[in-house]
Amino acid sequence: MADNSLTPEKREQFLTYLANCGNVTRAAEQAGLSRVYLYQVRSEEPEFAARWEEAAKIGAFRLEDEARRRGAEGVDEPVWHRGEMCGTVRKYSDTLLICLLNATSPKSTSSAMHKNSLAGTVPRSCLWASPS
Repeated sequence: MADNSLTPEKREQFLTYLANCGNVTRAAEQAGLSRVYLYQVRSEEPEFAARWEEAAKIGAFRLEDEARRRGAEGVDEPVWHRGEMCGTVRKYSDTLLICLLNATSPKSTSSAMHKNSLAGTVPRSCLWASPS
């Protein structure tokens, strides 16, 4: 059950969890704190807000690192035959790589995707919308 007692220890726990997972709701739950209360404290304490932003950035970098790893290095997925695992196959995520490329150079990536007819296979959230 979440509470509203933001001790220095609980504050550090929340910020550590936030840096690890990048998700405010999950970090609040792990620290045993009310998400609503945390947002209230954040709006009242600029120093806490700044540390929150830093922890959130670290969490976002971790997610980006994981996306890059899955896209470039791939992940091993089990191969099953007749109910038994008989090996693994390495799978890569082109979609994650396209999203990462789009984030770093949206205009050139979007143009290249349209020229190569890849745009229809990529989620709209990864496509860069050119200004009219």
